[in-house]
Amino acid sequence: MSDLKNFIIENDTLIRCRRAGGAVTVPEGVTAIGEGAFADLVDLTAVRLPDGLRAVGEYAFSGCTGLGEANLPEGVEEIGTGAFTGCGRLTAVALPKSLKKLGREVFRDCARLTEITVAAGNKVFRFENGLLIRRKEVLCWPMGRAGAAIVPEGVQKIARLAFAACKGVTEIILPDSVTEVGGEAFTQCKNLRRLRLSKGLTKVGSGMACGCDALTEIDLPDSLTDIGEYTFSESGLTSLTIPAGVTIVRRRAFAVCRDLREVTVAGDTELAYEVFARSGVETLRLGKGKLVSSTFEGCDRLTAVYAQQPLAALPKGEVKDAAIMTAVRRIASGEERSEEVLKYIKNQRRHLFPMAVREPELLRFMAAEGMLTAKDYPLLLAEAEAQQNTAAKAAILEYQNRAGGPPDPFEEMEEAYKKAERVAAYIEKNGTLPVSELKKIWSYRKNPDGTITVTSYKGEESEVTVPDVIGKSPVTAIEGTFGLYTAASEKYMAVRRAVRRVTLPKGLKRIGAYSFSGCGQLQSIQIPEGVTEIGQRAFQGCKSLRRLVLPAPVRKIGGHAFAGCAGLTAFAVPEGVGVLPDCAFNECRKLSDITLPAGLTEIGMGAFDKCAALRNVVLPDAVAVMGSGVFRECAALIRVVLPASLKLLSYSTFASCSALRWVTVPQGVTEISSFVFYNCRSLERVTLPGSVTDIADKAFEHNTRAAIQAPLGSAAEAYARKYRIKFEPMEETAP
Repeated sequence: MSDLKNFIIENDTLIRCRRAGGAVTVPEGVTAIGEGAFADLVDLTAVRLPDGLRAVGEYAFSGCTGLGEANLPEGVEEIGTGAFTGCGRLTAVALPKSLKKLGREVFRDCARLTEITVAAGNKVFRFENGLLIRRKEVLCWPMGRAGAAIVPEGVQKIARLAFAACKGVTEIILPDSVTEVGGEAFTQCKNLRRLRLSKGLTKVGSGMACGCDALTEIDLPDSLTDIGEYTFSESGLTSLTIPAGVTIVRRRAFAVCRDLREVTVAGDTELAYEVFARSGVETLRLGKGKLVSSTFEGCDRLTAVYAQQPLAALPKGEVKDAAIMTAVRRIASGEERSEEVLKYIKNQRRHLFPMAVREPELLRFMAAEGMLTAKDYPLLLAEAEAQQNTAAKAAILEYQNRAGGPPDPFEEMEEAYKKAERVAAYIEKNGTLPVSELKKIWSYRKNPDGTITVTSYKGEESEVTVPDVIGKSPVTAIEGTFGLYTAASEKYMAVRRAVRRVTLPKGLKRIGAYSFSGCGQLQSIQIPEGVTEIGQRAFQGCKSLRRLVLPAPVRKIGGHAFAGCAGLTAFAVPEGVGVLPDCAFNECRKLSDITLPAGLTEIGMGAFDKCAALRNVVLPDAVAVMGSGVFRECAALIRVVLPASLKLLSYSTFASCSALRWVTVPQGVTEISSFVFYNCRSLERVTLPGSVTDIADKAFEHNTRAAIQAPLGSAAEAYARKYRIKFEPMEETAP
């Protein structure tokens, strides 16, 4: 079919093919196929292109699911991004000698494509070992091709998504010349059984091998220093050794690896939150690595931890519990007797009573080592009653009888009276409780500089004052102190849920992770002037907190720090904060007024997600990076002023902002990602500058009213015409 009436042609560029069925012949004289010219013509089976063709535009044939062949004539110099994306019946493509430029993901989702031939003499591209290569970069492995991919020596880079969802590839071997692997390069390769990484690789991109179910082992090179987010998440790994040279493993890098059983962290590696979340890890060998309480969150199988650091240094959670039980078993079996472990368990025994009731080995160990006093047994019995553990209760009574039976109640009364007198005298002299009494209310650790970090509240009051000093040591930090996640039992969780008012020490410097997480009744707290850091999830879920003022010295705020603070209506971020982290104010549904510091340079993923009352936001000029979903589902948002330093609008930035009517994107922004304006039902106009060169297919998904205002001849104009979005030209021209 070559009826000229079927084509819209302007200045020798085919703008649009109106309809197509079967084979189509593009008229002679056409030198360029415009962006999306044949997009989504599902009945198109073949296309014959004219000899004078020089360029194929972005997404020109995307979604042509019936297209079985495409002959690119000699003379074509450029093929745009996604030109043949989703051509599910395409089996082979021949690239001409003249081709000089190839966009990103040209053959993405071409499920039957097995062969790409490159004409002899092409100086830029070649097809070798089943791989399309541009000079020293692997661009793609045809999606329908099966077998092993042996990357040739000399290749230095694997492009982003190069092997994505290639179900036929079973083995990928990288030569040592490769120094860079792009994000999601091997993601969702469901039958990939072997992946050999190059020895000189220092960093792997996020999501590199995510979802590779058949990949059971990986030999990470010693040169590696940085493992990105989601790198091997949901893969089939069964064992893992992280080399000593790795300095950081980022969020959820190995999350939901359900077959992963053994993990060795050889060096002083920082393990971010949820790195192994919900994985099947049973055994952990930990060097001097640094982790947080959520690093192994949901790892219910973790039973053995061999750590080269003292128990006191490990954060609360699955790792610490398993490390304690591992040490107990080794001592009980005669394998190793550690005085450090014995001292720690004895000193912390009452904090460990909930675990001792759950773990018969620990209870038996405490009794056998003579750690339990006559006063401990009533506390243990109360804990067993709270847990409704009749077996533990019977064991406790047996151990108590062996130790000489229950204490004499009259002696207890007399001793309690004398003790009360001593405590009263101490308070009168020193103005605070003695250490022995404070230990009943607080768990804490001593820092190397002699200061104290309070880690747990064990009292029963709902209005609480954290002590300024314990003994002679000042309290400078709290961490997990009132958080539900760190509560040792249901009893403590109930108390913490009821906490209404907290007075913090005057000398406090840091409010650590999970400090007040889940304290739903907390209404009043004043942050001391010396505080410089707010840890991750520190106030998460404090839904009754209506006002919170951070002092000027605060420089660092952790992820999810104020998420779920549903009662907050206004907040001012201190001037010294340079990065607003992921989900900082997520689900703060009444937050209507936010003040951001002039020096803010980065706003993390979902920072204001679901802030349903937020109406007007002015972002500081210094903000250069915004993560995905920053303002997602901000239903009342009507105005946002974006800074000139911004380069990218990330995934779903304004998704479901149902009141948003106008957005002006500043000059300098080059890319608009998928779903940025998804379901913005009231959106009338988006002004895009000439600097925007890349707009994702679904950036304006589910918008029926929006118009794009942009310079004539710009990428934004081409995008609007491709997707039949109303276009309003601006007076300026594209740069």
